[in-house]
Amino acid sequence: MKSSVKSIYQVLSANILITIIGMAQTFILPLILAPSEFGFWSYYLLYVSYAGFLIFGFCDGFYLKYGGEKYDSLDKNLFSSFHLILVFYLTIVLIGWIAFINIFLSFDKKSIVLLLIGIGSVFTCLKSYYVLLNQATARFSIYAKGSIIEKIVLVMVSLFCVLLPTVNSYYIILASIVGKLITIFYFMYFSKDVILSKPTFNKEMWRDAISNVKVGFTLTLSGVGTMLITGYGRFVVEKKLGIIELGYYSFMFSITILFTQLIFAISTVLFPFLRRIKEDIAKKVLKDLDMILINFSGIILLIYFPSRYILETIFPQYQPSMELMLYLFPIIIAQNRMMLVYNTLYKVLRYEKQMLMNVLIALTFSVIITFLLFWMSESKESIALATYIGFLFWNLLSINVYKKKEKVKISLISTDLITSVIFIVINQVIGFSLISFLATLIPILVTTMYKFKETMKNIKSIRELTKVS
Repeated sequence: MKSSVKSIYQVLSANILITIIGMAQTFILPLILAPSEFGFWSYYLLYVSYAGFLIFGFCDGFYLKYGGEKYDSLDKNLFSSFHLILVFYLTIVLIGWIAFINIFLSFDKKSIVLLLIGIGSVFTCLKSYYVLLNQATARFSIYAKGSIIEKIVLVMVSLFCVLLPTVNSYYIILASIVGKLITIFYFMYFSKDVILSKPTFNKEMWRDAISNVKVGFTLTLSGVGTMLITGYGRFVVEKKLGIIELGYYSFMFSITILFTQLIFAISTVLFPFLRRIKEDIAKKVLKDLDMILINFSGIILLIYFPSRYILETIFPQYQPSMELMLYLFPIIIAQNRMMLVYNTLYKVLRYEKQMLMNVLIALTFSVIITFLLFWMSESKESIALATYIGFLFWNLLSINVYKKKEKVKISLISTDLITSVIFIVINQVIGFSLISFLATLIPILVTTMYKFKETMKNIKSIRELTKVS
């Protein structure tokens, strides 16, 4: 347990630093990039975020299969073979992508960004090999330090660009690619015993490699589907409203990363840890965590008011995107519960296929609701609202399916849902003002204080359960 707590502290410390760097980057980039250039940067980020689909769950497969094992006990020859297969495959993919762009696309800014998307995607996939290897074997110290490198490179280049008279998106995109490359070299150094081991290309190795894809593809599809629940709206904005509107839209949604970074850090450590303990204890721990998130969800909604005031003051040129924040903060609440509790539960219990089914149903619903709301009102706000409704549907679906499978009592209509709906309605009717802040503050304070004893009980329960494990 001590090593697990130490791991959580290491990853949390790294992610606190990443959050601080991310905040600096979030504030610097809109200042140095015009909305159109910020749109191209958002375009690059949007497509690179789906890079994991290129390797069909190859790395997710060994993450699920070997999660919880010690690094020293791994078959280094086997993982060396996995590494070479991945490098060879990604090289072919990149050559094919470059050829496609040269043959079929005209030479313009968008085609250059697409070329950089290909390079960034390949590096992202290769980096995922090391990231998941270190996560699966609980080498969180190495993972935590490596995860900071790309962010540091990005913010250093961004700060340098402040001194330049004009800045275009190429500088920032290239900084991201260089950051990924340096991160890969860092991970390679600490995994050199794997990389330099003699690969074994026999029938057993190929069976294991194919097994990785079979096991991991479901998880990868779930991950891609999850990103599409929030990301589909950005595709619609880019195709229907243009690259500048994508810049406005993405600027606001980049805020979610700042608020979900620490939750993601905990979930990263949580999965390998829970795989090592008894299943019934793991389920109780996650149930208590869920209640803590529900009871403290209102605090996230209150952060909306100072955040919007600060952003409106610093970034008046992004005023057209401010109304999106109304749906952004409820999305964070639903996202945190899914990321920390229910995705972890489904992975621990090996319900990957059911998790994928939930995601596909929710994604279909999200696409339909986005189409309907955008048809009613062709605006960024309608897409943001559709994204929240889609995320909420996925949340409720996942809870309901888990409830039926495990035959446990979980309320679908919880405090976080009620406060989120109240928050949206109040701020839609009254608008952003002191009155809307007070009208939101009162019910949140009442519910938080009412649930305070229960929350402390949940925290105590987690401490006792983890001590027993």
